[in-house]
Amino acid sequence: MVSLVLFVLLMLCTSHGLVSSLNSEGYALLSFKQAITQDPEGSLSNWNSSDENPCAWNGVTCKELRVVSLSIPKKKLAGFLPSALGSISGLRHLNLRNNKLNGSLPVELFDAQGLQSLVLYGNSLSGSVSNEVGKLKYLQTLDFSQNFLNGSIRASILQCKRLRALDKHPNIVTLKAYYWSVDEKLLIYDYISNGNLSTALHYPIIPLSDLSCGRSGTESFTPLSWSVRLKIIKGIAKGLVYLHVFSPKKYVHGDLKPNNILLGQNMEPQIFDFGLGHLANIAGGSPTLQSSRMATDKSQDRPQKSAPSNATTVASSTTTTTNLGSCYIAPEALKVVKPSQKWDVYSYGVILLEMITGRLSIVQVGSSKMDLVHWIQLCIEEKKPLSDVLDPYLVQDAEKDDEIIGVIKIAMACIQTSPEKRPTMRHVGEALDRLIISDS
Repeated sequence: MVSLVLFVLLMLCTSHGLVSSLNSEGYALLSFKQAITQDPEGSLSNWNSSDENPCAWNGVTCKELRVVSLSIPKKKLAGFLPSALGSISGLRHLNLRNNKLNGSLPVELFDAQGLQSLVLYGNSLSGSVSNEVGKLKYLQTLDFSQNFLNGSIRASILQCKRLRALDKHPNIVTLKAYYWSVDEKLLIYDYISNGNLSTALHYPIIPLSDLSCGRSGTESFTPLSWSVRLKIIKGIAKGLVYLHVFSPKKYVHGDLKPNNILLGQNMEPQIFDFGLGHLANIAGGSPTLQSSRMATDKSQDRPQKSAPSNATTVASSTTTTTNLGSCYIAPEALKVVKPSQKWDVYSYGVILLEMITGRLSIVQVGSSKMDLVHWIQLCIEEKKPLSDVLDPYLVQDAEKDDEIIGVIKIAMACIQTSPEKRPTMRHVGEALDRLIISDS
């Protein structure tokens, strides 16, 4: 009789859903569904309170019946982030990028201290980021870009020891932190000891008293050997391959030029000025290229060393109609709005020509001026000897002619007028690897 009563009670419990009632993590997720005011694609349509657990719901991943991931990107979800999401203690990954979420980041969200990735970019979130973000000890990926968040980056984020730096690569200058507000925008990078490639290739600032002879009596200038130039050439290519192929979002730099390539202690190149485009997007600004097209590259507005050729180089000034910076921009980039990685390939080709010839990107030919690309094409058409094209400081590296000619061929492929005919940076890197490695 007792056993019969127990059986009846068990059946009653089961039939009334007491055994199959939704667990606490499911109710935390339902609070997110209730906070969504628009779900045009029905992404949350199978989120039901009648389920035993949320493990079969769209966008939810479980491990041993515990929620470890919520990933619903690019579904046009509108609404806000509820604080209850932070109560899911096993949550490891939260990806709600490219939706229409608004409001502030709830402080309670950072109670999910097991989070390894928190990706919310491309929404309309506002306000500041709480110091509580420092509680996320296991955090590796954090992306709040393309929102309306303000204030400085929190010092407590330094407690997130596992957080990966943005695009950490030996040939990319790592953006350590930033401050972005209406009135002030600051980027914080590591100090790079040897300045930029433009300074290394050309003379440092020359006193006016020495302009007549084209040399500085007070500044020392050590020309780069071919082995060092080849090392720099390969390093830049590796950095671009990373940005184009292996980085999380397959980036386009868009403003590659010698001033944006810094040289480390061992003359290892590091691509600079890469974080500006991201931060411009955070504030809804225009692409970096817009400002780079308009600004004169003043840091190169200085006389260049003389070369044994009929064509001598001159620096541009603020009154020059063609500025140096624009010479690195692919022709189609001035017309096409959507960025392309082939823009960077073209810029890279111009930099190679500058490193081989030792000339700036604008060349004086008689009474007229032309950009370096057209000048080198003219030299090829007129079948000029290599000595007329080569930087005079490379004469001592004459035994490296095969390598130099190989790099010239790569440069000519990169500066093709048609972007479709240009190689990818991965192919460029492979071609460079086939060149003989010079002794340092």
